[in-house]
Amino acid sequence: MGVELLVITPKEPGNINSRLREHGVATHSISLQRIRSTRNLVTQGKFFASLAYDIRNIRSVIRDFHPDVVQVNGMENPHGAIAGLQENVAVVGQILGPGMPMPLRLAVGFWTKQFTNVAMIPGLGLSKYFPGISKMGARLVPFIPPVDVDEFDPEAINISTLKHDLGIEKSSPVIGTLGNINPAKGYDTLLRAAHLVLRKHPNAKFIITGEVTHSQLKLFTKLKLIMTGLGLSLDNHVFFIQECSNPVQMLNSIDIYVQTSVAEGISTALLEAMSMGKPVIATRVGSTTEVVEDNFNGILVDPDNPTQMANQIIELINSKERRALLGQNGREFILEKGTAKQCAETHYNAYKLAISHSNNIETFK
Repeated sequence: MGVELLVITPKEPGNINSRLREHGVATHSISLQRIRSTRNLVTQGKFFASLAYDIRNIRSVIRDFHPDVVQVNGMENPHGAIAGLQENVAVVGQILGPGMPMPLRLAVGFWTKQFTNVAMIPGLGLSKYFPGISKMGARLVPFIPPVDVDEFDPEAINISTLKHDLGIEKSSPVIGTLGNINPAKGYDTLLRAAHLVLRKHPNAKFIITGEVTHSQLKLFTKLKLIMTGLGLSLDNHVFFIQECSNPVQMLNSIDIYVQTSVAEGISTALLEAMSMGKPVIATRVGSTTEVVEDNFNGILVDPDNPTQMANQIIELINSKERRALLGQNGREFILEKGTAKQCAETHYNAYKLAISHSNNIETFK
């Protein structure tokens, strides 16, 4: 759409820079401290101690790049918004999920209103988690995370070998989910639901695909203890896949996609599963209800309720026709409302809106 991009990334291990550059997006790495999900005062102290320094670094990049808009991907870290405001540049701040304690959500809502010209949020339902944010009115822009509908197209994919690689029989129903191991994903609920499902369908298999970061090693250990207590065995009943370079293969290998999150904006993985024509069962959290219509293009259940989740999984295992209908309706929803083109247009309009509400009155040509 003619918009030049520069992404500022923190100097940390990872492949984000190479991935962005593969798609023609320029990157610039600088030292950045971030708010962390911890009560460790030393860790949080580092954030506040370096905040002024980090803002100065971002301001320096802004002066070199001369952007029309600064977009902040996650307003729990407001460095970029403050830097953009100080450099008299329009600011678009994104609030991407509610997985943070209430005091921080209050703070995010406050400084989003103070430091941004436009706020973007994955579904208006998420605004209830951030008191006061809805008062931004027309400057609060909802969006649906984008899906590459050509990549996640069930008609264009060869038969996956993942079942064979994992030693899963073709007749076994496979239930899967995708997302890094963290408390917000509610994987303890999924394990308890799996225990109930296996009573009815002993050959069912569950796949959890996601990285285990160093900060979540204790949680991962806890999840394995829950499995043991429930009589579930690793690499038999439940498979944890930590390295997944191709989510298409994983999604193509499952029969049912589940989301057991206790906090979520709109899960991109959920949308990708819908694009793949997979029936989805998701929890009523965040803005999920804005993309999943119960009993039409998916099924909604309460969070922290393994019995509800298990009952719905069992019903779908027992009905191939219902799985197919939900999957078909899910694919049609993504084609209608969840494409990358539609998401890009929403962002472009948000940028123009931000400029119109800023001191920088220039607009896109």
